[in-house]
Amino acid sequence: MKKIRIVEPGFEGYNGYIGITQFVDGVAEVDHIRLSQIAAAMRVEDAETERQVGPAMDLIDAHHVKAEVEAPLERGHGDAPVENVLAEEPAAEIKLTVTREELEGLADKKGIAGLREIGDQLGVKSNSIPGLIDKIVQAHEVAKAKIAQ
Repeated sequence: MKKIRIVEPGFEGYNGYIGITQFVDGVAEVDHIRLSQIAAAMRVEDAETERQVGPAMDLIDAHHVKAEVEAPLERGHGDAPVENVLAEEPAAEIKLTVTREELEGLADKKGIAGLREIGDQLGVKSNSIPGLIDKIVQAHEVAKAKIAQ
């Protein structure tokens, strides 16, 4: 419940009802629904903070909320992007021999979620198992070519 005051010119000291809400000297205690209904028809403010309230102010307040981002998301092993992993690790330590059959077996065991774990590391996405397998195989071929250079 919130105590509101009417600040609409001509209604500042209103005594009486608006809907089922009784105002005394332009002040009443209302729930959020009644506040929205009354504030849609006239200007009202929070009686304690003297700040305008209502649906329009809710939208304005929501527009000024800033999102906080903890850290940018990166692809790859741990904190390093895929390109850095391929450039820093020796070719012998990187396993790039995943076959289509192995990926199909993984899809049988873990479904598309298991394939997405690998796809996320390589930066590939798809909405279907066959499409994701194709993209993972292609990404492995590109990685092999980079290492061979």
